[in-house]
Amino acid sequence: MTKVARRVSAMAVGVFAVAVGAACAPKATKEDCEKMANHMTDIGLEGQPADVAKAAREQLAADPKNKKEHEDLVTSCTGQVPKTAVDCMIAAKTTADIDKCK
Repeated sequence: MTKVARRVSAMAVGVFAVAVGAACAPKATKEDCEKMANHMTDIGLEGQPADVAKAAREQLAADPKNKKEHEDLVTSCTGQVPKTAVDCMIAAKTTADIDKCK
């Protein structure tokens, strides 16, 4: 697993933690969760030179294991995680910002 994939997986743990305490809140759609998962990858690549980030995105997209982890994250998020938490993660600029989303 690449450094970026590990970082995105660690951020995903926060997504599941957020889902636990908000049973009555409106839930995120598949599209919301897809956008959030892609944004988490972007944050994981933040600070990398553009060519390195592009190559890493291509590598992640081509790797079946990373693709499955991405799909699993989206599936686990869809209809489970409060929309407000997903919106917060999409708006996040850093991993620290993601950690603050509830």
